[in-house]
Amino acid sequence: RSRPKAISGGDSVERLLRSAARGRQGARDPWPERDFAVIVTLLTCGLRLSELLGLSIRSIDGPAGDRVVGVRGKGNKERTVPLEPEVESILVGYLESRLRRFPGRLAANAALFVDNRNQPLQRGGLQYLVEQLYREAGIRTSVPRGALVHALRHTFATSLARNGASGIELQRLLGHESLATTQRYIDASAREVRAAARSNEAYVTLRAMESEQG
Repeated sequence: RSRPKAISGGDSVERLLRSAARGRQGARDPWPERDFAVIVTLLTCGLRLSELLGLSIRSIDGPAGDRVVGVRGKGNKERTVPLEPEVESILVGYLESRLRRFPGRLAANAALFVDNRNQPLQRGGLQYLVEQLYREAGIRTSVPRGALVHALRHTFATSLARNGASGIELQRLLGHESLATTQRYIDASAREVRAAARSNEAYVTLRAMESEQG
């Protein structure tokens, strides 16, 4: 199985979030609230590109403090992903900024994320936005080749696996049909743990001793 294409670098996610919150400095019409909300939603919900673009205002559901986002995934299958209060607050801030830009009523079936003309965000626009945010944060080289938006989904999954999420939990959150698909994130996490264990000074000394004997 191919390995997950997660963003590398210990501080890359932090740099991306902080940079996105500030907004793209060279943008012709900066909209930091929208940019930040997009990145946060991808990183904390593990959505596919098409799933993010398919979200509407009504996709956010549940009482305050216990909200979820309803996602329509592959095969038209639906799942829900929890929204923690921090994410909820960021989405509220984005929607308030949207109403300031485009006064009026937000229809329940309106796209959750829009472009600077108040049109539903499209695939090319989302990919461009994410790549520009990578560059702004100085982490473009930390993103695996061939992955832009999907790298954030992989980063979400490997982070959860590294912190103890089970295969069943990951499968449900990611909307995978098969547990075997989910397993690669757990396998990758195990390899990272093994690599960390091998950084133990005892291993360093043992390798040096072995080299001396050879």
